[in-house]
Amino acid sequence: MPPELARRARRRRAGGNAVNPSTLDVELIHGADCCWDLDRWLPAGRVLSPARQQYLHGSEWIVVSKGSAPVGFAAYRHADGEIRVVHELLLDLKLELSEARMVTEVLLATLEMQALDDGITCLTFLLPNGVVIDPFQARGFSSLVLDSMRVWLQRKLGWAGWCGGKSVQQ
Repeated sequence: MPPELARRARRRRAGGNAVNPSTLDVELIHGADCCWDLDRWLPAGRVLSPARQQYLHGSEWIVVSKGSAPVGFAAYRHADGEIRVVHELLLDLKLELSEARMVTEVLLATLEMQALDDGITCLTFLLPNGVVIDPFQARGFSSLVLDSMRVWLQRKLGWAGWCGGKSVQQ
């Protein structure tokens, strides 16, 4: 067997096509500055209505890619105050559970860094049930199931507990 084919076979057996942190790229994109071809940035299997796409163009995006293929997408809007709500978190529907966890971890780490840089003290998600919840729990997010379709996840950055209104710190 030629050496190149042998290397490819070893990579495949060793999970060479699997997602791992060293093969992921992260891009921060301002929706309004980007092209209107949102499909280019969405993970496989994700389609959004024209109204949702238009809403996203006023948001900040975090896109996690493996090679040239997006595997994770998060969107939020800058707002006044200490609370940031992430209104989209989408993963490639073809990811295996372990890969979905890893991509979610990368998105969470990036969202937390961006929030801290912007002086945000509370990071909140309203997500559909069925999202991979382990990475949120490992990072100290509290969760509340709202109904059979949605879960609310929230974390005070820098300390544990639920986010509230304005707090007075001495």
